Amino acid sequence: MTKPEYMGGLGFRDIEIFNLALLARQAWRILQEPGSLSARILKAVYFPEREFLKAELGLSPSRIWRTIVDGKEVLMQGLIRRIGTGKKRRFGG
Repeated sequence: MTKPEYMGGLGFRDIEIFNLALLARQAWRILQEPGSLSARILKAVYFPEREFLKAELGLSPSRIWRTIVDGKEVLMQGLIRRIGTGKKRRFGG
């Protein structure tokens, strides 16, 4: 799969990075569509009392949840928090 197309491959540069990008997309979907059936099921099972970005792996995660947590970690590396004007946000003690 990582071979160039002219050599009979699919042209992916790094299949592991590509996979992480797809998992981050699934994490983004859970974050953006919390009312979807899959997001509601995952929330009920793995993070019922937390928000998605603070969810942890847990004691006996399914393979799906384990991979979504990996994607969430990748997603969090690219997320930023917008402050706006700063009038409503307190800094420091």
